[in-house]
Amino acid sequence: MLTTSAEAPDGSFSESIPAIAHDLNNNMQMILSALDLIQCCLAQGRPADTAPYVERAVAFAERVTKLGRRLMRSRDCVDTRFAGVNVKSTIEKMRPIISQIAGVSVKVSLSLADDLRPVSCDSLDFENALLNLVLNARDAMPAGGRLRVETSRLFVDRASLRTGPYVVITVTDTGIGMTPDIARDAFDPYFTTKAPGRGTGLGLPSVKAFAVAQGGGIQAKSILGEGTTITIYLPERPEEEPLPRLPCSVDHISPVVT
Repeated sequence: MLTTSAEAPDGSFSESIPAIAHDLNNNMQMILSALDLIQCCLAQGRPADTAPYVERAVAFAERVTKLGRRLMRSRDCVDTRFAGVNVKSTIEKMRPIISQIAGVSVKVSLSLADDLRPVSCDSLDFENALLNLVLNARDAMPAGGRLRVETSRLFVDRASLRTGPYVVITVTDTGIGMTPDIARDAFDPYFTTKAPGRGTGLGLPSVKAFAVAQGGGIQAKSILGEGTTITIYLPERPEEEPLPRLPCSVDHISPVVT
């Protein structure tokens, strides 16, 4: 199922208080995790080993501060979607965070195209969307597995996305997968299959809202017992130099969740 901006033209959910609160909670959990590791190092007489965890705690605290500002901007309806984001360098910068969130039982691999052009969005929104996908993938692999983040360029000339060049971000896990019914509901706000207190049902909806707010879309493909692939399509930032037409389009990617 390819969900596009036609289904949510205003992208309103991405700036809603529940969505921002969800991202705040995720980042606070990362701060607490880093602080726990600092305490363990100190208790074991290894103060020199605390440096990377202090850096992580500070980094996530800065993200929380930015999210707090975003909460205030959402009240005033300020649009923050027009900055240029270098997807490749942003994901590379996030590699330590992705590995930390995935955990030691999950093998993380990145396959990032070198020819990506910037996308027009807020960098914090992009990072939070990717972190939400990583968190969902981790939760789908309680016994461990493999997590792969890939990027590519695609010229879309058919299907429900508007014609033009896109940056494609794909997150694939080898987890429990989803049935077709669950996959169809996965992007609905507050829908979750997790036990009470374990999930809010806001992770994937906030990622969808981010994608459609940029004029893009999101797609889920899943096989029960084998894993899930979530793909985000973000329009490239307009440039004077035209992009050569590529031989594939979204129509060549099955929109059916299996």
